[in-house]
Amino acid sequence: MTDRAPWPTLATRPLTGALEIEALAPEDRGLLAAMWARRARSELGAGVVFSRIAGIVAGLGLGDSQIVWLAARAVSDEVRHAELCRALASRYAGRALPWPKAPPVGPPRYRGVAPEHTPIFYVVHNCAINETIGTAYLAGCLEAAATPPIRAVIRELMRDEVDHARIGWAVLGAPQADAELRAALARALPELVSSTRDAWLARAAESPDVVIDGHGCLSQPRIRALVEDAIDNLVLPGFAHVDVDPAPAREAVARARAA
Repeated sequence: MTDRAPWPTLATRPLTGALEIEALAPEDRGLLAAMWARRARSELGAGVVFSRIAGIVAGLGLGDSQIVWLAARAVSDEVRHAELCRALASRYAGRALPWPKAPPVGPPRYRGVAPEHTPIFYVVHNCAINETIGTAYLAGCLEAAATPPIRAVIRELMRDEVDHARIGWAVLGAPQADAELRAALARALPELVSSTRDAWLARAAESPDVVIDGHGCLSQPRIRALVEDAIDNLVLPGFAHVDVDPAPAREAVARARAA
């Protein structure tokens, strides 16, 4: 093992600075520690996803080295995010928490999708849809963060999340995304958007209805609102912009909300 720090600037970040933590009640510290620890595990899981995406993007022959680089870099980004979140969780817990174990990530499977389209749909699903929603979520977290150390961590996560979302949109702008693929994607979009929405709402259900202000964590109602707004105002308009009909997905989401 090397003794080099994987991210030289991490040790200098003011994660142990004057956070308003000691004044919190023990139960509040425990809740916030658990929320940041869950986020660390989620970030590590995203790293596993991007390890697959990096291989897909490299094999597409996009002719765009920046997108290939972003996809490869995203694996390291997500591991770094996990460590930042673990460090904050440890600060709230008052002890060093263990490195998380990534959640299981299965292979891509989409109903009725041709095998040759599945890899690109996997990139679109996890980048253009999921990471776009993630960017909106982190923007909400930034609004809810009052102290410089927490704001610095969230800004770093959000900056990378924007790049990760770009990967999916860039793939849809490539020559490989021809009219046939776009039509197939429009048919699959209800499943892709709905499954991502369901995953985010399930994650929201792990959060309490009320959280302590100023610590970059969001309540269940706030997360739900951010997810729905991101779908309506970022994700679906984004697909319209790249000539993928979002109407079937919009109808599927409307039915789910009315159920």
